[in-house]
Amino acid sequence: MSKWKGRIKGSLSDLFGFVLAWIAQVFAFLGGAFAAETILGDAIESVLEFIPWGWVPVALVFAAGVSVLLDLLWDLLPERLALWCSLALPSMATAVPGKFGDTVSDWANTLQGSLQGSLREWFGGQPALGLAVICVVMVVMTAKYALPKSGGHGGRM
Repeated sequence: MSKWKGRIKGSLSDLFGFVLAWIAQVFAFLGGAFAAETILGDAIESVLEFIPWGWVPVALVFAAGVSVLLDLLWDLLPERLALWCSLALPSMATAVPGKFGDTVSDWANTLQGSLQGSLREWFGGQPALGLAVICVVMVVMTAKYALPKSGGHGGRM
């Protein structure tokens, strides 16, 4: 327990980096949600659906979810693993066969439908794709300054 408290204290010692890392995590979740039913998410979904075993997408979604959870609980600092898994998780979830994949896909389509208003003028026919790309760029930029350059189990983007 004292090691965990030490890791938390170490994470909070650089408050600016800590806040930037969490901003990157929020952008990663948003970018993943925006990308799920765009060409980016469809590419991930197509690759996973091409695999003949239906349990592979389920295992990947479970592994990515556990990886994000463990990375965040390790020191309360989202690092590279949590960021990239958060970006890919919604797209991987749409490839899961059955009601779970359909529900995530419907949720992503609803999110895209809500973006079709004034954002269509800015981003053209695919505002979710534009927002997903912006979120990925923001993840890379904020994580570059937030994550430690060496040491620990984190690292640069």
